[in-house]
Amino acid sequence: MTQPDVKFRPSALERELQALEAGMYNTPEVTRAQLRALLTRAQDGCDLRAQATAHLLLGGCALYTGQLPEVKRELDLALDLARALRDHPLTARCLNGLGLYHDRVAEYDRALQAFLDSLKLTQSAGDDVGSFRALNNLSALYTTTGQLTQAQTFHACAQQLTQVLRDPIMLASLITHQILIADRQEDPQAVLDLACQHLPLIREVGPPRWAGTVQECVSRARLRQG
Repeated sequence: MTQPDVKFRPSALERELQALEAGMYNTPEVTRAQLRALLTRAQDGCDLRAQATAHLLLGGCALYTGQLPEVKRELDLALDLARALRDHPLTARCLNGLGLYHDRVAEYDRALQAFLDSLKLTQSAGDDVGSFRALNNLSALYTTTGQLTQAQTFHACAQQLTQVLRDPIMLASLITHQILIADRQEDPQAVLDLACQHLPLIREVGPPRWAGTVQECVSRARLRQG
């Protein structure tokens, strides 16, 4: 017989970690030091879930600063802890992060499996935020590999959740991927219209990489228009 999943209330330390999540996206260099300090406190207090969350967010900081070996190391630590705790939402988020790592190093089959495993867990747990992450990243993965029909299908599912959740970081991520799809479709007007409307938000809440991606698409769109 399998044991039921354990339900957790966030500790005070976890809430401190969660408050740093926005910084993971837009100020990862600064946020990393704060996360390291909280990780030390979590280790001293034997707070395993806070440790997992800290490793997860540290992996995100490493991702957004291009330190790929550190991404894998931190996320593997986070995933082992999340699985030991039988925490499905946290496990799903770790898998999603590992999918991003595999995508970044062009291990696309592994990225696909990680995102699908993450989506399965989030949907079974009714975790709309986690499902958005997985769907949005599946859309981006299929865009990268040139499978635009699949990319649009997952994008539409992610967009539905964005309308419900109304989170600015999620919207910024969604629109960044929508612009990438339009770029791959060689639709310069769609790229320019979306960038004009949403680039200020993407710059405000997202990592510099997102804004840089949009600006590259805008440059190509202008060249296509002559």
